[in-house]
Amino acid sequence: MMMSSEQQAPLPAKIFQVVINHEEQYSIWPDGKPIPAKWRAAGFSGSKEECLDYVKRVWSDMQPLSVRQHDRSGNGTGGQADS
Repeated sequence: MMMSSEQQAPLPAKIFQVVINHEEQYSIWPDGKPIPAKWRAAGFSGSKEECLDYVKRVWSDMQPLSVRQHDRSGNGTGGQADS
């Protein structure tokens, strides 16, 4: 006998993990799936919403690490195009 959609058990909540790359850029990835090359676990997992909230709290500067380092070294253009 087939169950109606009203009788079906709810699907388990998907768990995600926060990942970070070498440029300190964040993303979320389904828990249990292999993390793509050049990314690593950031040490936080939870629901999609929890992970996105975590990323909002910790990722305060969207610029890649290499750009931030370049700007700090005095070689940056301050957002202006070179002439």
